[in-house]
Amino acid sequence: IDLTGKIIKKTETNYLVKYKNWIGEKKVRSDEITNKTVQEYTYNEAGVLEKEVRQYFSHDDFIFGDYYTTEIILYNEQGQKVECNEKREYKNGWETIGERPNLKIVYKDKIFLEHTLYYYDSEGNLTREELKKWRADEGIETDVEHFTTHHFYVKDDEYEEHLKVTVKEIV
Repeated sequence: IDLTGKIIKKTETNYLVKYKNWIGEKKVRSDEITNKTVQEYTYNEAGVLEKEVRQYFSHDDFIFGDYYTTEIILYNEQGQKVECNEKREYKNGWETIGERPNLKIVYKDKIFLEHTLYYYDSEGNLTREELKKWRADEGIETDVEHFTTHHFYVKDDEYEEHLKVTVKEIV
């Protein structure tokens, strides 16, 4: 927490708990981390959030291997989200290749990337999101997908309506 009372860094760590299997079964926390989340916040001089960095780590899942994710969110002077970059990495996870009976399992690192831009109208309403998703395994970008989500608002004294339309672009 900084001098103005705003959170600048938040960490949550979970540890593996082991059980002793003799009389009076007892939980014992080990030093092995099962997952950890770190969030860091940066504010401008006016105290408005301008950047948020989220990092997550999960240890050694049987199927996926160790899992890491980093998400960086940028905000404008009004505190609205304008850009988001996310990187998800699976270290030494397994992937199936082919089909039965010739099914083969290989262990490899997998990287998934996402980049989103957000657009607003003059009243501050979100009007459009542009999302690009792709894989970047072994330095090669593959499986590129583009999505554009359009937001439409109708506001009246008695109700508000919000319509979201997502269009997937074939690349």
